[in-house]
Amino acid sequence: EMQTEIEKLSKLANYSKDDGELSAYDGVMKFYSELNKKKEYIKTGFKVLDKKTFITKGDYIVIGGRPSAGKTAFALELATTMAKKLNVVFFSLETSNEKIYDRIMANKATVRLEKIKNRTVEKEDNDNIVEAMEIVSKLNFKTVKASGKTVSWIKSKALKLKADIIIIDYIGLIKSEGKSRYEKVTNISLDLHTLSQSLGITVIAL
Repeated sequence: EMQTEIEKLSKLANYSKDDGELSAYDGVMKFYSELNKKKEYIKTGFKVLDKKTFITKGDYIVIGGRPSAGKTAFALELATTMAKKLNVVFFSLETSNEKIYDRIMANKATVRLEKIKNRTVEKEDNDNIVEAMEIVSKLNFKTVKASGKTVSWIKSKALKLKADIIIIDYIGLIKSEGKSRYEKVTNISLDLHTLSQSLGITVIAL
């Protein structure tokens, strides 16, 4: 009898519009029908995180840390891993596109960032750089300069670029209404959370 109900629910799902409502009955039927299906989660590239976090589209994630603690480097590693399968857009509010790619290439080619910044790359680094270029150039990844922009602007851009995941670096520089910094950041965070839920886009905010 339960199998019959599940089949009915499956047929209903094919033509019913999702209006955000789900009854307890439909909820458990949906749960049971998908119980033996392997669920795909978004991989971070860090095994310890993947064992503890189960990231899906529409999640809102905040990465916190002190200045110069490595938040941007960590976020870029997440971005380049996720961009192997999904469309990732990195909104930078304090770093130029060129500097972002300097950091990505230094990491992927295992060349010290100082060498790339000072343009003192040695001949023995060239093979690693060329190999890294081939890998990075194939990623579904874009950087967007967003200094002084609002959440509405970011939302519009994310839709235009058909983003699956957006990364905001960083939340405190997004333009927003509010009397205090606390109020502004709170409003920004709420708007980003709404964006992720309403559009089904994973939002990672630093």
